[in-house]
Amino acid sequence: MNETVYISFPKNSQVDTRRISIGDCASVWCEDAHITARVKAITLINAPDVKSRRYVFSIMKIIELIKKEVAGVEINSVGEPDFVISYKKPQNRNRFFEYIKIVFIGLIVFCGGAFAIIAYGNDVDVNSVMESVCTFVTGDTKWLWILQASYCIGLGAGIIIFYNHIGRRRYEKDPTPLEVEMRLYEDDVNTAIIDESAREAKEQDVK
Repeated sequence: MNETVYISFPKNSQVDTRRISIGDCASVWCEDAHITARVKAITLINAPDVKSRRYVFSIMKIIELIKKEVAGVEINSVGEPDFVISYKKPQNRNRFFEYIKIVFIGLIVFCGGAFAIIAYGNDVDVNSVMESVCTFVTGDTKWLWILQASYCIGLGAGIIIFYNHIGRRRYEKDPTPLEVEMRLYEDDVNTAIIDESAREAKEQDVK
């Protein structure tokens, strides 16, 4: 009776070694540990000495490679039928430069967010609304600053609670809205890369 190899590839894997093997990208399991080790060691591609490169594979190509290297096994794919492998050359991290980028991006996000909030407030005339509410409740506008301060504090607190993030701290374990949108964006990018490679016949597939 032939052994069954179960293999699962995610839609996108990132590696930093030029010799890319199945074990670098996929989860592999077989009752025979020796077969599992042999399958994991199969080379998919040797990346050139470049900064980064993407490769698109079909699971059919993986089955072909496994059948050539390990005879007499059945293959059961429980992952993606087409997937992307991203090679990125290891680089020394310049922490000072990374901090500069974080500060720069933070300033851009802060200024952009502040401008958007100010533009929105001006568009709906928040100040006039506050003046009307203050006059209706107290009879004059000398306590207007309380409403304005409450608005500012509430706006900041609302943003923090909505994004569920203060540095690395979280109030809940659920992904933040920004993380959800980023994952959706990554999924769309991977799908576009796979479709484009298939259209241009660049996908690693059986001949």
